[in-house]
Amino acid sequence: MFDDEFISELSEDPQEAAKAICDMFVELHSTKWGGSINRYDEYVSSYALLDAYIEENNLEHKLPVLSTNRNENIENIIQSIYVIQSALDKELTDNVVEHLKNKFRSKFKNTFGIESGSVHRYS
Repeated sequence: MFDDEFISELSEDPQEAAKAICDMFVELHSTKWGGSINRYDEYVSSYALLDAYIEENNLEHKLPVLSTNRNENIENIIQSIYVIQSALDKELTDNVVEHLKNKFRSKFKNTFGIESGSVHRYS
């Protein structure tokens, strides 16, 4: 599951690392655990890992407080990790888009100019 090797191989980028934790959780939930109450400890372990990582890296995501109802806790863990995974995916995509836009803007600054209200291309 989330062993020392997995943790040591997480990206240094906090958003990418948190997304990797969510991705691994989703894979395990989808292929092995399936919401089973028999896997409660694994769900809580995943919750604790992601929550600790979010807190340690000051990410702006929140996991719900767990209750005494195990079935409800499993559902809340699943739902919240899917929501966080989606939000992180959007944040990472937005970062890439912004980086690319800046890259392209710098190219436009070097190739176009405005003189007397007319646009001219400089080679």
